[in-house]
Amino acid sequence: MNHMGERLKVVADNKINTQTGLPGNNRKKLLINQGIFSLGHFIIDLYMNLLPPILPLISRNMGLSLALAATVLSAKSITSSFLQPYLGYLIDQKQNKWLLPVSVLWVTVTMGLVGVVDNYYLLLILSALSGIGSALYHPLGSTYSNLFAEHNKGLAVSIFSTGGSLGFAVAPAVVMPVVIYFGLSGTLLLMLPGLAATLLFILFNIYYLKETEPVVTKRSGDRKDKVLAISTNRSRLSGFQRVGKHKLAAVTVLSLIVILRSIVHSGMVTFLPYYFQQLGYNELVGGRWLSLFLLCGALAGVFGGYISDRYGREKVTVISLIAAACFLFIFLNSAGLFSLIVLIVSGGMLLLSIPVTIIYAQEILPGNKGFVAGLMMGLCYGIAGLTITPLGIAADLWGLKWVMGLFVILLLAGILLFLMMAKLKGR
Repeated sequence: MNHMGERLKVVADNKINTQTGLPGNNRKKLLINQGIFSLGHFIIDLYMNLLPPILPLISRNMGLSLALAATVLSAKSITSSFLQPYLGYLIDQKQNKWLLPVSVLWVTVTMGLVGVVDNYYLLLILSALSGIGSALYHPLGSTYSNLFAEHNKGLAVSIFSTGGSLGFAVAPAVVMPVVIYFGLSGTLLLMLPGLAATLLFILFNIYYLKETEPVVTKRSGDRKDKVLAISTNRSRLSGFQRVGKHKLAAVTVLSLIVILRSIVHSGMVTFLPYYFQQLGYNELVGGRWLSLFLLCGALAGVFGGYISDRYGREKVTVISLIAAACFLFIFLNSAGLFSLIVLIVSGGMLLLSIPVTIIYAQEILPGNKGFVAGLMMGLCYGIAGLTITPLGIAADLWGLKWVMGLFVILLLAGILLFLMMAKLKGR
C-alpha cells in the first residue's frame, strides 16, 4: 500500500508538471515563478505611482486646484479598479500568458508620457488609459501566483502583493531625482525599466511558462489537483449559487473594510506631497518621506501574510486597522522628526493587512480566486478612487489636516465592520 501511495504521488506530481510546467518538488522553479510575477507587480505599481509625487509640479505648471489634481489620480484608479473584477472573472475561465507582457508595456508607455503633455485633458486621458493595463495584470498575476503557490498561500500572496507595494513605495524616490534633474520630460527615461521587464516576460513566456489550461478533476479524492486547478466547473458563475448567503455577506462586508482602508491609502498618497509642502519640505525631501511611508507598508505586507498563516487572518487584520488609526492620529497631533517616524510606522500598519484580506476573501470563496482578487485589488480601490475628488474639494475648503483627520475616523469604522464580518463568516 505504501508503494502504491508513493506511485500515485509521483503520477500526481507529473500531472502538475503537465498542467503548469512546474514540478511539485522543484522549489527553485516555484521561487522563480513567484519572483517573476512579483517583479511584474513591482513594475506595474511603480508606474502607477509615478504621478502623485510630480503632481504638485504639474499642478503648478497648469494652474490646477487640489480638486482637479485629485481628479487625475481618480481617473486611473477608476479604470484600473472597476475593470478588475470583470477581467478576473474572465481569467477564472481562461488564462493567456501573453497578456502579462502586454499589460506591463501598456502601463509603461502611458505613464511614461505624463511628463511631456501640457494639456490637462490629455493628462486625464493618459491617466485613465494606464489603469487598463493595471486592471489586466493584477488578477492575472495574482491567479498565476496562487496557482503555483501549492502550500503557504498566505505567504505566496504576500510575496506577490509586496512586489507591488515595493514598486509603489520606491516610485517617489525614483521619479523625483529624475524629474528635478531632467525636468518633467524625464518621465520618458523612466520607461526603460518597464521596457526591460516587458522583454523579460516575453522570454519567460517563450522558454519557461507553459500555458495553464482549465483542469476538471475526475477523482474527488485528488486534493492537490483541486488546489492547483484555476478554472474548474465550480469556478464559474454557478459557483456563487452554491455558497451560503452568509459567505457572500461576509465578503461584501470585507470589501467595505478594504474600501475604507483604500480611501485612507489613496488619500495619503495623493495629499501627503502637498501636506509636506505645507510643513516646509521641498519636493525631493517630501518624495523621500512618502517613499519611506510606502516602503514600510510594503515590508509589513510580507510580515502580515506570514503571521496570518500562523495566527489567523482575523487577528492580523483587526490589529492592523487599530494600530494604523492610532499612529495616524499621533502623526497629525505631533511635530518634527518624531511625527515623521510615526507616519512611517502608520504606513506599515495600514498596509500590513493588504495580502491578508486578499487571501482571506479567497478562502471564503475558494472557487472564484480570480474574481475575488479583482474585487479586493480592483473594484474596492476603484470605489475608493471615486472619493479622491470630493476629498480634494474638502481639502480646498477646510484644509489637508481636516481631511487626514477624517482618515482616522474611517479606519475606526473599518474596525466596527470587521467585527460584524467575523460574525457573518462564523455562521
